[in-house]
Amino acid sequence: MAAHVRSVVRGRHTTDPAHMPKAHQRHLEWTPSRIITWAGTIGAQTTALVEAILADRPHPEQGYRSCLGILRLAKRYGLARLEAACARAVSVDARSYRHVDSILKHGLEPAHGAGGPAATPSAPRPRAPPRARVLPRRGRSGGAGTRRRGRECSGRGIGTYGRPRETRS
Repeated sequence: MAAHVRSVVRGRHTTDPAHMPKAHQRHLEWTPSRIITWAGTIGAQTTALVEAILADRPHPEQGYRSCLGILRLAKRYGLARLEAACARAVSVDARSYRHVDSILKHGLEPAHGAGGPAATPSAPRPRAPPRARVLPRRGRSGGAGTRRRGRECSGRGIGTYGRPRETRS
């Protein structure tokens, strides 16, 4: 149980940082200007995207995870590709980590600042082998008296349309 001093400011939150969850305490040291400055080390388009993400949210803190994820993509794809992907994201009003990650995965960023879409993805995507057709099994599964699709089969051949089966003498 904790005791707090009563705040004199009306309608404002008064939170003691020591009483916040650990995950929230880590975000206290981050500020929008710090994230924007970090994005500036990558490039102008990355900065523009980060600023747009933080501005779109009701509270800038709600955009921190998205922005930090985008900045972390530089480790996997490199600074030039991330900057090009952010340029494309800004041009199509994409405002999330998932959009930028998808642009990079599919090689849709402009060719490293050339202004046009990339001719080919960074690595060729493997194709799945053609699938073989599966034919229905003959024998016990289609014979008389078996269940097929939830109804009882009568044992008549296909195409008889309810005609009585001919018997041999």
